[in-house]
Amino acid sequence: MILNCDRTTLSSFIDSFIEQVKQNKEQMNSLGVKNADFAYTNIANQAIYYYPEYIKITIEKEEKEMTIWKEVVSSAIVSGEIAGDADIYANVFHKLYSGFSYNGIILADGIDTEKLAAAFHAVYQSIRK
Repeated sequence: MILNCDRTTLSSFIDSFIEQVKQNKEQMNSLGVKNADFAYTNIANQAIYYYPEYIKITIEKEEKEMTIWKEVVSSAIVSGEIAGDADIYANVFHKLYSGFSYNGIILADGIDTEKLAAAFHAVYQSIRK
């Protein structure tokens, strides 16, 4: 989903990313999956057990996502939108999403997109020039 996000600015990327998370949640709900985070965790656990190659594939996916975050954050620094270290803030945004998604496992309908958006925007505001 991260590949389809608007990369014009970091702010637009964040908004687009949140919108993609919401759309994925709605799509999974329409397919009868009430909590996609829980479902994904169960599938991932089984895939690791029965298909060891899954770990390599997941690591590659994570690396691609981090590369995109780094590119967007780096562009925001170069353009003067934000100040800071691209590697650190790319990691912060990526791990914030991972943490909220993991926490979504225990919530009735999965990830809390409103709280994720608030956290993303709080970080953004703290580094915005």
